[in-house]
Amino acid sequence: MTIVSAPEAARIFDVTPKTVHAWIREGMPVASPGRPGRGNAARIDVREAVRWVMHSRGGQAALTSARTDLARAQAEKLHDERRERRGDLVSVAVTGKVWGELLRELSMSVSSLADRMVPELGLSADQHQRLEAECVGLLERLRSWRPG
Repeated sequence: MTIVSAPEAARIFDVTPKTVHAWIREGMPVASPGRPGRGNAARIDVREAVRWVMHSRGGQAALTSARTDLARAQAEKLHDERRERRGDLVSVAVTGKVWGELLRELSMSVSSLADRMVPELGLSADQHQRLEAECVGLLERLRSWRPG
Protein backbone atom coordinates (compact mmCIF):
# COMPACT_ATOMS: atom_id res chain seq x y z
CA MET A 1 0.00 0.00 0.00
CA THR A 2 1.42 3.37 -1.06
CA ILE A 3 0.16 6.34 0.95
CA VAL A 4 0.74 9.88 -0.34
CA SER A 5 -0.28 13.45 0.40
CA ALA A 6 -2.74 15.39 -1.76
CA PRO A 7 0.04 17.32 -3.56
CA GLU A 8 1.81 14.03 -4.30
CA ALA A 9 -1.45 12.51 -5.57
CA ALA A 10 -1.94 15.61 -7.72
CA ARG A 11 1.44 14.99 -9.37
CA ILE A 12 0.55 11.33 -9.94
CA PHE A 13 -2.75 12.22 -11.61
CA ASP A 14 -1.36 15.33 -13.34
CA VAL A 15 -3.96 17.59 -11.71
CA THR A 16 -3.81 20.36 -9.12
CA PRO A 17 -3.98 19.67 -5.35
CA LYS A 18 -7.25 21.63 -5.39
CA THR A 19 -8.68 19.02 -7.78
CA VAL A 20 -7.57 16.19 -5.48
CA HIS A 21 -9.30 17.89 -2.53
CA ALA A 22 -12.47 18.25 -4.65
CA TRP A 23 -12.27 14.53 -5.48
CA ILE A 24 -11.98 13.73 -1.76
CA ARG A 25 -15.15 15.76 -1.13
CA GLU A 26 -16.80 13.82 -3.99
CA GLY A 27 -15.93 10.52 -2.34
CA MET A 28 -12.44 9.51 -3.35
CA PRO A 29 -11.24 7.08 -0.65
CA VAL A 30 -8.50 8.25 1.71
CA ALA A 31 -6.25 6.27 4.06
CA SER A 32 -6.73 8.92 6.73
CA PRO A 33 -8.96 11.99 6.54
CA GLY A 34 -7.39 15.37 6.98
CA ARG A 35 -8.17 17.79 9.79
CA PRO A 36 -7.74 21.54 9.89
CA GLY A 37 -4.24 22.71 10.79
CA ARG A 38 -0.71 22.19 9.66
CA GLY A 39 0.51 18.60 9.46
CA ASN A 40 -3.00 17.15 9.49
CA ALA A 41 -3.49 16.72 5.74
CA ALA A 42 -5.41 13.84 4.26
CA ARG A 43 -3.35 10.79 3.32
CA ILE A 44 -4.32 8.98 0.13
CA ASP A 45 -3.93 5.29 -0.73
CA VAL A 46 -2.73 5.48 -4.34
CA ARG A 47 -4.17 2.09 -5.38
CA GLU A 48 -7.65 2.92 -4.06
CA ALA A 49 -7.49 6.44 -5.50
CA VAL A 50 -6.58 5.09 -8.95
CA ARG A 51 -9.51 2.66 -8.82
CA TRP A 52 -11.85 5.48 -7.81
CA VAL A 53 -10.57 7.83 -10.54
CA MET A 54 -10.82 5.08 -13.17
CA HIS A 55 -14.38 4.25 -12.13
CA SER A 56 -15.89 7.62 -11.33
CA ARG A 57 -13.88 10.16 -13.31
CA GLY A 58 -13.69 8.47 -16.71
CA GLY A 59 -10.12 7.50 -15.94
CA GLN A 60 -9.84 5.24 -18.97
CA ALA A 61 -9.79 8.33 -21.20
CA ALA A 62 -7.11 9.90 -18.99
CA LEU A 63 -5.08 6.69 -19.08
CA THR A 64 -5.40 6.51 -22.87
CA SER A 65 -4.27 10.14 -23.10
CA ALA A 66 -1.27 9.45 -20.85
CA ARG A 67 -0.31 6.43 -22.97
CA THR A 68 -0.61 8.55 -26.11
CA ASP A 69 1.62 11.23 -24.56
CA LEU A 70 4.17 8.59 -23.54
CA ALA A 71 4.18 7.03 -27.02
CA ARG A 72 4.64 10.48 -28.58
CA ALA A 73 7.56 11.28 -26.25
CA GLN A 74 9.20 7.92 -26.98
CA ALA A 75 8.81 8.47 -30.73
CA GLU A 76 10.36 11.96 -30.46
CA LYS A 77 13.27 10.54 -28.48
CA LEU A 78 13.91 7.84 -31.09
CA HIS A 79 13.65 10.43 -33.87
CA ASP A 80 16.20 12.67 -32.13
CA GLU A 81 18.55 9.73 -31.52
CA ARG A 82 18.41 8.80 -35.22
CA ARG A 83 19.07 12.41 -36.23
CA GLU A 84 22.06 12.53 -33.85
CA ARG A 85 23.47 9.29 -35.31
CA ARG A 86 23.09 10.70 -38.83
CA GLY A 87 24.88 13.85 -37.74
CA ASP A 88 21.86 16.14 -38.07
CA LEU A 89 22.01 16.91 -34.34
CA VAL A 90 25.05 17.65 -32.25
CA SER A 91 25.14 17.28 -28.48
CA VAL A 92 25.47 20.33 -26.27
CA ALA A 93 28.74 18.93 -24.87
CA VAL A 94 30.29 18.61 -28.34
CA THR A 95 29.03 22.04 -29.35
CA GLY A 96 30.48 23.59 -26.17
CA LYS A 97 33.85 21.94 -26.76
CA VAL A 98 34.02 23.09 -30.38
CA TRP A 99 32.88 26.61 -29.40
CA GLY A 100 35.60 26.76 -26.72
CA GLU A 101 38.30 25.69 -29.18
CA LEU A 102 37.08 28.17 -31.77
CA LEU A 103 36.99 30.97 -29.21
CA ARG A 104 40.56 30.23 -28.06
CA GLU A 105 41.81 30.27 -31.65
CA LEU A 106 39.91 33.46 -32.45
CA SER A 107 41.13 35.10 -29.23
CA MET A 108 44.77 34.50 -30.13
CA SER A 109 44.21 35.86 -33.62
CA VAL A 110 42.22 38.95 -32.56
CA SER A 111 44.54 39.69 -29.61
CA SER A 112 47.48 40.16 -31.92
CA LEU A 113 45.52 41.93 -34.67
CA ALA A 114 46.23 45.49 -33.51
CA ASP A 115 49.99 44.85 -33.16
CA ARG A 116 50.12 43.18 -36.59
CA MET A 117 48.23 45.99 -38.32
CA VAL A 118 50.24 48.96 -36.93
CA PRO A 119 53.17 48.58 -39.36
CA GLU A 120 50.97 47.62 -42.33
CA LEU A 121 48.56 50.52 -41.94
CA GLY A 122 50.95 53.02 -40.43
CA LEU A 123 48.67 53.64 -37.45
CA SER A 124 49.41 56.32 -34.90
CA ALA A 125 49.71 55.41 -31.23
CA ASP A 126 46.18 56.71 -30.65
CA GLN A 127 44.76 54.68 -33.55
CA HIS A 128 46.65 51.61 -32.35
CA GLN A 129 45.15 52.04 -28.87
CA ARG A 130 41.62 52.45 -30.28
CA LEU A 131 42.00 49.34 -32.47
CA GLU A 132 43.32 47.36 -29.51
CA ALA A 133 40.36 48.49 -27.36
CA GLU A 134 37.93 47.40 -30.09
CA CYS A 135 39.60 43.97 -30.28
CA VAL A 136 39.38 43.55 -26.50
CA GLY A 137 35.69 44.55 -26.57
CA LEU A 138 35.00 42.07 -29.35
CA LEU A 139 36.67 39.27 -27.40
CA GLU A 140 34.67 40.13 -24.27
CA ARG A 141 31.41 40.00 -26.22
CA LEU A 142 32.38 36.63 -27.70
CA ARG A 143 33.32 35.20 -24.29
CA SER A 144 30.00 36.23 -22.74
CA TRP A 145 27.85 35.20 -25.73
CA ARG A 146 25.21 32.55 -25.02
CA PRO A 147 22.77 31.10 -27.56
CA GLY A 148 19.15 32.08 -27.39
